Amino acid sequence: MNITPNRAGLVLGISFAIYHSLWLLAVLMGLGDLLLNWAHNLHFIVVDHQLATFDLLKAFIGIAGVFVMGYGTGWIFGAIWQKTKSVK
Repeated sequence: MNITPNRAGLVLGISFAIYHSLWLLAVLMGLGDLLLNWAHNLHFIVVDHQLATFDLLKAFIGIAGVFVMGYGTGWIFGAIWQKTKSVK
């Protein structure tokens, strides 16, 4: 199996961006509080919170940010994979 740092970075970066986009869509549709309460309840957490209003600029910055973080994490994973994989 050939895992390159760039491929691993793209896969993880795109995955993170998709997950973040789904969360933003939930917030835009008014389901954010419901999902947060559900997740907190699953972990036995009680928190008073309030979601901010949806802001498209912040949404794009967030998506770009998680893509970059995901790409970086995937790139590191791919680089480690390349250095440690067995040669046959």
